[in-house]
Amino acid sequence: MSKPRVFKSIDKLKPEVLEEIMLAHPYGFDKKIIAIPSPIPGKKGKLITVLPFESEKFSYLIQVTLKQAQALYLGHDATEDETNTNEVIDLSDILEIEGEEKEKVPKKRGRPAKVKNEEEEEMA
Repeated sequence: MSKPRVFKSIDKLKPEVLEEIMLAHPYGFDKKIIAIPSPIPGKKGKLITVLPFESEKFSYLIQVTLKQAQALYLGHDATEDETNTNEVIDLSDILEIEGEEKEKVPKKRGRPAKVKNEEEEEMA
């Protein structure tokens, strides 16, 4: 007897299933994500990314993007640290650093010019 197949978005999964996925893939599942044609009517022909996952009761095909997969492992604590609104930035420091940069000189394209030695000129 085969397991029932379930197609769901990662946003609509139960927390228990998400926990099973995290335990099965402790270092991330971004390498397990595959692209398939969309089974959703109206979106035929477009590719979606899914994660195949087998639990004890069901065989899941979980629709997930790479950003969602990474956010799942980073957690909310890392995103809160990055968006600290209490931090004050002094713009004068940034402007001084940008002013100190050297002007970019465009690279010359093509072959380098052939330099003739004085001996070669005398022989010619």
